[in-house]
Amino acid sequence: MEKDKFEETHEKGTVIIVNGKPRSVTAEKMTFDELVNLAYNNNPPSALGVNFVVTYQRVRPSESEGSLVEGQSIEIEKGMIFDVYHTDNS
Repeated sequence: MEKDKFEETHEKGTVIIVNGKPRSVTAEKMTFDELVNLAYNNNPPSALGVNFVVTYQRVRPSESEGSLVEGQSIEIEKGMIFDVYHTDNS
């Protein structure tokens, strides 16, 4: 029987999915800015007019989804899925 990839907690933390890639995090809560930095390997685009969008989906138990705005944070759960992307207002 194959193990559910979200049932395992890595040595370094809890596995979440950010932009389609598994990431191991140790924080119980993460901020909008921390998720942006994680998605862009601590090098997010910084040009004038660049804005970021962070959406999430909880895998269990409620399968809820939503979005974060700058200044917000969210409790991290195993298997949460985050999509982080930037927009350009030019």
